[in-house]
Amino acid sequence: MAQVTVGFDDYQAGRLPDVCVFTGAETRERMVVRTPIGPEAVGTRQAGRLLGSLDRLVVALDARRPEQILVGRLPVDADVLRRRRLALRVSRMVGVAAALTLVYSAWAAAVWSPAAAVASIAVLIAALMRRASLRRRAPRPTLIGAGTRVHL
Repeated sequence: MAQVTVGFDDYQAGRLPDVCVFTGAETRERMVVRTPIGPEAVGTRQAGRLLGSLDRLVVALDARRPEQILVGRLPVDADVLRRRRLALRVSRMVGVAAALTLVYSAWAAAVWSPAAAVASIAVLIAALMRRASLRRRAPRPTLIGAGTRVHL
């Protein structure tokens, strides 16, 4: 994925080149990316593994105000956008079906219940991992230059 730095106002207004952030192809389609930002970059401090994890947990549990979320519309190829949306939708449906199967197998108390419970837990974990991998591959904008520019 190519990297670029744009002005903060240009990023929020969606004034970005019509080049897909994933493939580099020319496109008019846009994908909304919401990035939480805080008063400081807690995840970038070198405080050690345990303290860094605790800091990230505190930031994740902190209720964010709307002004602490950076919203941008990134150019994305229509096919890539369609595949991402479909993959997210399928993983959500599979996760819900696995959770419902787990609840039913715990409630049913039948001979097949333990096997169904274990299988549904495995499918639920796989669906959650798939969603996490799709989100991890999304572009992550970061503020630089005292918040005047956005680096993609």
